[in-house]
Amino acid sequence: MASLLSPATPSLPQSRHSPCFFSPKPISIRQCPRFPAPSTRRPIIRCNAAPGDLRLEESNALLLILRDGFSQLQGVGAGLPEFERWGILVFAGLCWVYLTARPGVLMGAVDAYLLSPLQLGLDSLLGRRNLKMSDFVVGERLGEGSFGVVYSGAIVPKNVIIEERVGKRRTRLESDDRFKERVILKKVKVGIKGAEECGDFEEWFNYRVSRAAPETCAEFLGSFIADKTRSEFTKGGKWLVWKFEGDRDLAGYMRDRDFPLNLESVMFGRVLQGLDTIQRNALIIKQMMRQIISSLRRIHDTGI
Repeated sequence: MASLLSPATPSLPQSRHSPCFFSPKPISIRQCPRFPAPSTRRPIIRCNAAPGDLRLEESNALLLILRDGFSQLQGVGAGLPEFERWGILVFAGLCWVYLTARPGVLMGAVDAYLLSPLQLGLDSLLGRRNLKMSDFVVGERLGEGSFGVVYSGAIVPKNVIIEERVGKRRTRLESDDRFKERVILKKVKVGIKGAEECGDFEEWFNYRVSRAAPETCAEFLGSFIADKTRSEFTKGGKWLVWKFEGDRDLAGYMRDRDFPLNLESVMFGRVLQGLDTIQRNALIIKQMMRQIISSLRRIHDTGI
């Protein structure tokens, strides 16, 4: 009788690393077999999964959207030659650079169709767009251009009656204790060709700068239309209003004999101690130029 020999158990090749076992229930230390100590060399793990084999969690909506968009993009370019696919990629990159470059079309569109309506709604709720002719008193004349005349002015307090300030408008407002909030008023000339368009553009320009580069120019408070003809006011004429920022400008400081030391307290709020005159002058001029260049850069980045 032929004996049935059990097939020889094939010998497993000895691995340099310990095999990994997963037990459905914990085992004691005595039941755990001993294995040789693992090698100090870390094993190299290679991932052979293809992009199509990856699975995303159904709860992650953003990853699902990105996956669907990538799949659609692959489907569009699948039937195109390699040259045309590269052409589409280069064209998309150039469009993105054109839209996002400063000043860019994209930021201008966002400002015109999103930020500007939001500012208009917010200002309307806060009453900033409800300026009236009776809210201001006109002071001395500061200058005149081709399309407008600039005056000093002040906001009329609520406890001041209109009749009380008639005849006082040409006095120096800084000597009148009733007017604390001073402003700059610009009257757009009426009947001059191009003056109305220039006034509308200047109003848009100031609102644009107040959104994109605040604190680089004088604070723009808004505009109003004169409802009657009286003194400097002409019925139907537009007036632009800015917050008064000070009596002097940089040109006035530069005409002083002690320039730039006369700007030391303005730039730093104090007198610099422990430095000689040359070092103080250098720091003052450096701070002054930093403010000018940074403000111009922010304005130019808006396309203005």
